[in-house]
Amino acid sequence: MSLGSAAGATLNRRRFIAVSATPFLTTPARASPLTLRVSAAPSIFKAMFEALSHEFQRKYPDIAVELTANSRAQDDEFLKILRRALIRDLPDVSFQGFTYLGSLMRRSIAAPLNDFIRSDPEWSTTIYSASLTKIGSVGPSVAGLGAAVSVPIVFYDESRLAEVLGSRNMPQDWDSMLELVRALSRRAKPRALGAFCQHDSGNWIYSGIVEGLGGSLMTADEHRIEFDQLPGRKALEIYRAFGQAGQARVDMDIDQARQAFVGGMIALLIDSSSNLPTFERQIGGRFPLGSARIPVVPAGRVPVSGVASVLLARDSSRQAAAWKFMKFVSGPEGQQIIGKSSGYFPANRLVASRPEWLGNYYASRRLAQPVIETLPQAGPAHRFPGENSAKIDSAIADQVASVVTLSKTPDQALAAMKHLVEALLPVRAY
Repeated sequence: MSLGSAAGATLNRRRFIAVSATPFLTTPARASPLTLRVSAAPSIFKAMFEALSHEFQRKYPDIAVELTANSRAQDDEFLKILRRALIRDLPDVSFQGFTYLGSLMRRSIAAPLNDFIRSDPEWSTTIYSASLTKIGSVGPSVAGLGAAVSVPIVFYDESRLAEVLGSRNMPQDWDSMLELVRALSRRAKPRALGAFCQHDSGNWIYSGIVEGLGGSLMTADEHRIEFDQLPGRKALEIYRAFGQAGQARVDMDIDQARQAFVGGMIALLIDSSSNLPTFERQIGGRFPLGSARIPVVPAGRVPVSGVASVLLARDSSRQAAAWKFMKFVSGPEGQQIIGKSSGYFPANRLVASRPEWLGNYYASRRLAQPVIETLPQAGPAHRFPGENSAKIDSAIADQVASVVTLSKTPDQALAAMKHLVEALLPVRAY
């Protein structure tokens, strides 16, 4: 090669290097998406959580969502988060039952959301209703953003109730409801039940009956219990009536009862409204499904169950991404997914009522009307104070179960319940 040729080759190589390097000098490298770790429960709504994650990622392609939804129930998710906190392996966001928010705040696991809300220019009362923070608050702190709510309602086989009620309307008080329960039980086929009332999922249905009768579980200042008053005892008598009508002879948990109901083996079931789409799908037209409010006196209230999104991330960049996700879930887009893909009702009341979002959708759904009719009397479920709130829920559920199985009288169970709960409450409550 000649000297001229060598010089030309060197020049060409320099030109190649310069041209090849230009894109790297003028165009910044594309950052890898931040992966947000989200843990959700209950697992029966995994498809809903997947839909939320998918739509969020479509709107925010720079944030990936790694979803885990294998906790069967809300208490499972709560205990899982407690264990993960011990080894410092928390997800960025967790969907938690409302009754567990206080425990997560007291343990400094959940980050308060007040500052995020105050400093966010996108947070507006025309988009995010006050109900989102009301049901997720623990004292002055917003511990979680409401995502989905449900209320206790009555599901029933319309054809079998028509045999008993004829042209009469569904009972609006517990005495008439229990007469219906006994009549359905007398007509039940062998190995079938007239009615079943949920009793093994914490104290939610029990508290729903107590508060629907105008009572409460504790005084407003949380200085003493109140479920030992007349409404609390009446609620146990209602459970005993279900047991005497046949529920006591069939040892079923709520999952088995739900399967028996959709299989036509139970005529009336008191359960969470969140099961409505599942029941519709599984019944598949085998019998006409009906729904109704549980009896509530004018001065009574109905505690809502459901989930709130809780911020667990501590790194600022992960917190920012998590906050975007939580707002999406509680905003119009996420709430419409929740309302249409599950039996959960949107925690954002604006989304549920405005025609352009879900107002028209709910107006056309007959079986959802009992939920809508209940909401004016609905409010946050009671959270027992102190570190033992989950144990208290279990203690109450165990005593309710002893009544519905007829192993204890209401008075015996109430005395045991009072003793157990008072022993688990913090000293400051007395």
